[in-house]
Amino acid sequence: MDSLIVEFESELEETGYRLRNSRLSDYGFPDFEESLEIYQFLKLDSPVSEGRPLPPALQEETAKGGSPFYLAPQNEGPFFSSILSRMKDPHEQDRLKQEITALCNKAIVAEAIDLSNIAAMERVVKKVYHTLNLGLQYLSKDDEIKAFEILRSQPVQRLFRYGVSTTLLLRRKAESILKGPWFSNDPENLVLLDPPHFEKFEGMLRRRPALYRDWNYEDFKSPQDLKEADDFLESIETVVHFLGDELKVSPLYLKEMDLSSCTPEDWREITLSTIFLTSVSNQILHGTFQFEAIGQGQVKDYLTRVFERNAQGKGVIKMEVKNGLRDWSYSIEGEELKRQHLLAFRDFCFDLFEVQYGKIPPGEEVDPRFVKGLLIRK
Repeated sequence: MDSLIVEFESELEETGYRLRNSRLSDYGFPDFEESLEIYQFLKLDSPVSEGRPLPPALQEETAKGGSPFYLAPQNEGPFFSSILSRMKDPHEQDRLKQEITALCNKAIVAEAIDLSNIAAMERVVKKVYHTLNLGLQYLSKDDEIKAFEILRSQPVQRLFRYGVSTTLLLRRKAESILKGPWFSNDPENLVLLDPPHFEKFEGMLRRRPALYRDWNYEDFKSPQDLKEADDFLESIETVVHFLGDELKVSPLYLKEMDLSSCTPEDWREITLSTIFLTSVSNQILHGTFQFEAIGQGQVKDYLTRVFERNAQGKGVIKMEVKNGLRDWSYSIEGEELKRQHLLAFRDFCFDLFEVQYGKIPPGEEVDPRFVKGLLIRK
């Protein structure tokens, strides 16, 4: 009897699933497996045919038309929308409207959006336009004439997959860094990244990579967004390589340190900026660039050496300190791009340091419990 009940429930679920898919299909929504195809990786060097327009949509398909709901947010992908608006042939317009509608339906199903959630559907439709924008700009290299021919000759879904693939390449690069010798393929080690670097890196590791900007995750919308993300990953790779080679510091090294008399006491509260700033403090105090906790009694002396006061009385890093580190970075790194990444990281760390320590009055004792940026021995 129990087995019959289980089989009956299973049959009911299967019947319900088929009926639901059938109803969705009547409204142009494909099944889940078919919808996932739009997120499959497409080699970016795959040949692209141009100059031969696709055949017009079938009469019964064009009769359905394109949903105004899906066609409304065209300004979300300005380059794609600009080229789309130049299509004057009615057959071309019908084909594109139909393909955009079909693509949006697939995206909604693939993202498992409840059809009653209008706001979520709007977000997915905007994402479709952002991704189409990426795909068309990538293929055309911002050449509007070429973009027009590509839009006439390529299925919209293929353009979308090109756009998706540009973001998946970023995810592969982020995964490669995570699997590298410094992070050792341990996601827990990512906590060593400073905010917002941690959030940016996490966003690129997502199944659907996202760009973290201004405290929010958003879609990649343009090649400039892709370049920003790629530059960020290059900078992280450069910095961790520098920390490993020059300072011999790694997550494993931090985990094995005795931090019982230090602030912070947990290796997870140490960030890349803490490693760098503490090493700078040892360079200035002791003449050796190394990651080792400094004594609490030395902090006041250190601040006197590195800070000068601006017009508002806030402590800012002396230019001679910045220049000294710049010259040193040039001596250890031969590649210009990597030097620039190291200098940008230096500035990022110094900005954090000024926020944490710049408002402390000169000569005042520092309580390490209320500031960040240095590994301090009590």
